[in-house]
Amino acid sequence: MLPMREKTFFTISVIVILGLIFILLRDFASETSRSNFVPIFQEKRVKSETNGINYGDLNSLVSQPTSQLQQINWTKSNNLDTYPFNSLEHDKSNRNKSNHEEFTIILLTQGKRISMLISSLNHLTGLPGLRKLFIIWNGEKPPDSSMKWPIVNFPYQVVPSGSNSLNNRFKPLDVIDTDAILSMDDDIFPSHKSILFAFKVWQEFRDRIVGFPGRGVIWSGGRWKYDTQPCFISLVLTGLAFFHRKYLNLYTYEMPEVIRKKVDTFTNCEDIAMNFLISHLTQKAPIKVTPTFEWVCPKCDKNEKGKDPLWKHPKHFEERNDCINFFTEVYGYLPLFKSEYRLDDISDNVKPICIRTNNNNSPV
Repeated sequence: MLPMREKTFFTISVIVILGLIFILLRDFASETSRSNFVPIFQEKRVKSETNGINYGDLNSLVSQPTSQLQQINWTKSNNLDTYPFNSLEHDKSNRNKSNHEEFTIILLTQGKRISMLISSLNHLTGLPGLRKLFIIWNGEKPPDSSMKWPIVNFPYQVVPSGSNSLNNRFKPLDVIDTDAILSMDDDIFPSHKSILFAFKVWQEFRDRIVGFPGRGVIWSGGRWKYDTQPCFISLVLTGLAFFHRKYLNLYTYEMPEVIRKKVDTFTNCEDIAMNFLISHLTQKAPIKVTPTFEWVCPKCDKNEKGKDPLWKHPKHFEERNDCINFFTEVYGYLPLFKSEYRLDDISDNVKPICIRTNNNNSPV
């Protein structure tokens, strides 16, 4: 029979060992929950193939009428390298070429603000680095063949979607030949300088989403809620944001279908879904650039038929709350990360949005 001291030591040792086993099992379960979608993405991504469509030469598609524009169909990308695809993968020769790298703009329009769309195209004239622009014509009806298109100095093309779905903005096109995608709404008018600064930031963080309007997610009332004026960000809205083109393929063909169905149900939340996807794969926060977002068209409160934009719908923000909580259930956890910094152009005279204070209400 063991002496009392040895018996006590033995009991404590058993408790410590059981505690360590419990901690290891808990951490393993947590890690499994946080990464249970990654193997699916990695296994399927390399199997994507094209559908054999030949798109021809797009260099001549500058300011041609829609009736003469070549039709483009949605297709999976045929050039999917192994994830991740950040700047660390680039050898010195490729990184030296970054000064000459270009980007593609994907511009979503509902076809109800024709004059605004044309103004947006004219505004982008002369933008350095713009390779091509694709107008995603969201809706069942294609643009009228008699529509007069502006003459600009970059090639652009209308892509009729055939359906009214916000998921259309993230469908991949094999004709896209740049890594960088700039996703834009048709009522956004950023300065060329701001776009180029964001592009340079993205070149240093190629696996991240880099954009302008930032939003937060907070825990309140027993659920996650969407916050439009936080002192931190967890989301960057895709109305004006750069990301890698491979996310188009992952969003459309690899992300759980129930998420895209929720986007169609609400006609909302496609930007939240893209942020969930990218944060889940990178385990990193998005990057916000510039302190303010003041480029939304002041005359765009209503479309040309007198209807309010989607974000002014009474249920818009409640739907976004529902999306965040639903997406969290699908992923098994909240993949969003909180970031309390932004990147600014040092040539601009910028001021902080949020000033932290101590107990005496003095800045700290």
